[in-house]
Amino acid sequence: MRPGRTLKTLLIGGAALALLAAPAAALINPFFTPVDLVKQSKYIVLVKPGPEAGGKIPLQVVRTLKGKAPAEKLVLDLTAAPAKEHGKELKRCLAATSERTPILLFAGRYRAREEGEEPGDVEVAEDEGDDDVENEYQPAFLHLPGQWFGMYPAEGGVLELFGINSHMEGTWNGDADMLLRAIEYVLAKPNADVPVRSNAAWVERKRLGKLEGKAACLQAVDLAADGKLALFVASEAGDRLYVHDPKAKKYADVAAARALGSKSLCAAWGDFGGDKHLDLASWDGKAVTLWLQAEGGAFKAKEMKISAALPKEVVGLAALDAGGATGLLVSAGNGPPGGGGAPPVLLAPGGEAWAARFLMPGAVKTGELGKAGACLVADFDGDAIADVLQPFEKGGVFHKGTGKGAFAPAAPCAVALGEGSANASLADFDQDGKLDVFVAALDDFRLWNNRGAAAGAPRFAETFYLTGEPSYIAPRQSDPFACSTGDVNNDGREDFLVVYAPTEDADELRFPYLFFNRGFRSFGHAHMLDIDEHKEDPGFEVLAPEAQKGGQLGLLADLDADGAQEMALVLADGGLWILRRAAVDAITEEVIDDPALAVSVALPPGAAGPVTVTARSNQEERFLGARNATRARGAFIGLREEGAVTIEWRWPGGVAQKKELLVLEGRVRFVLPPPKP
Repeated sequence: MRPGRTLKTLLIGGAALALLAAPAAALINPFFTPVDLVKQSKYIVLVKPGPEAGGKIPLQVVRTLKGKAPAEKLVLDLTAAPAKEHGKELKRCLAATSERTPILLFAGRYRAREEGEEPGDVEVAEDEGDDDVENEYQPAFLHLPGQWFGMYPAEGGVLELFGINSHMEGTWNGDADMLLRAIEYVLAKPNADVPVRSNAAWVERKRLGKLEGKAACLQAVDLAADGKLALFVASEAGDRLYVHDPKAKKYADVAAARALGSKSLCAAWGDFGGDKHLDLASWDGKAVTLWLQAEGGAFKAKEMKISAALPKEVVGLAALDAGGATGLLVSAGNGPPGGGGAPPVLLAPGGEAWAARFLMPGAVKTGELGKAGACLVADFDGDAIADVLQPFEKGGVFHKGTGKGAFAPAAPCAVALGEGSANASLADFDQDGKLDVFVAALDDFRLWNNRGAAAGAPRFAETFYLTGEPSYIAPRQSDPFACSTGDVNNDGREDFLVVYAPTEDADELRFPYLFFNRGFRSFGHAHMLDIDEHKEDPGFEVLAPEAQKGGQLGLLADLDADGAQEMALVLADGGLWILRRAAVDAITEEVIDDPALAVSVALPPGAAGPVTVTARSNQEERFLGARNATRARGAFIGLREEGAVTIEWRWPGGVAQKKELLVLEGRVRFVLPPPKP
């Protein structure tokens, strides 16, 4: 009997059930990660399947990543599978792949690590092994998107199919192209790791107060351009502005003291007054009002005179470069029944009134796309010029930035919100230098992966159900409502927070969920940061009853300037909370008092932005991906190890620039040099 057959026979029933469902709910296996898979593999190759004949599929080796396959042409024997359904599922998966889909074949002798063993410590005997060793795995694996298959090598390059191996999804549950990148990363870096836990915990919680009206948005704002972020809470009953006092270690609402009397349904921060101070643009349902910040921090309301009438329904505001000065982008809602409505309008300063430049609709019929959402402003196509992407229920509209506040006519874009209330956030989840879009909507989640520009617009592919644990854990609670992205454990990989809609059902728990990035767009549930799992811990038992009823909004941001991001929550009852994070030792799981390591990148006063900033950890020799740096917030880059970090950016029309920073303790702030005239 072949080694490992005993264990796999026990798993065959569960694997058969996997045929009837989406990717199997396999929790992360901490003792057999992609690092173990690579180190224990005798060979790893990319293969291209040929046409099936008589239950056998030829596999041509098109690239060798490690070792050497026994033949350039292998044969996959489906007739050897104990259950015919598994061969049918393999054929279905192959038929669903495209020419560009990497199909990876691994062969070796595999064993899960035991407690205390490092990936390189494991040695597996070359003989037939012992069927009683339950942590030995099959000697060959084939990976297809969302599915693993186990096999046994035979003579002449034949691979005998055993069946679906859902257990391997605990090793890697993600997209095929991302697994290839993960394998290349492990092969290239001796100290590579693919995290299995967040290694972070909440160590303090503060209740800041209670909102009387519905919360519209949470934003982190660098009010004084000193890198200290304030927390802005937009509300129909009156906006709040919280500033952290490092001496008292408390947050104070300074809105009244600074004469900020706004009531916002939509809001955006930027230098709208042209004096290098950060100002607020507020939509209260009737008009846009500018609250200009004076020297000393006080605000004064100013009516916004506009050269043309604004849309009756406004769903979002955003600051962006309008051609050398900060403009305001107004996202129009749907207007008349059937959707569509007016295109976004860019308000540019100049003269007595702000000039209204409506973005050209092009040939896109927005009336067919359903409800409109707020525009996302960032450089999505990599040309250093900010673009405008407006997602709708059933699709998106992309306005390519052409420079100086100008945009090309609208082009269709795949990014859709889904049905019901929705919230979208940006992050580079796969660390490829391109910004992705994460969406939490009442009907489901969506992760729109940016595949690069083509024909004047970026290509996006929806990949949420190939992202690991979120694909089966996040939808478990109904009605996702809001989201936020950030690096909650300071490892340079972007994570995300999910907040669920309020509920009055006493039996239904809707705690917020955090998911940490294992790298390459595969995520794990951050158990150490789960309020539900720690609701009886000292200090959190008061928060838990309120948090379990759902929430309105959530935000990840470094609000106390300590180099670690806090989590701000507006819960269902209007309660506003901030939770402070600390690192946890990976072995002892005890809280570490060492200061968090991070780089805070800021735009210079007067710059409108946004600007894409990328980072590379020279210490780890690892690319950390892109961040969308805005004038209001800048960009946060968490670091796992002290050492040198290279920051790179490019102003519109300029050349790429870079700066090496040395981070030895805490947070290092870097202000980008102003663009040259």
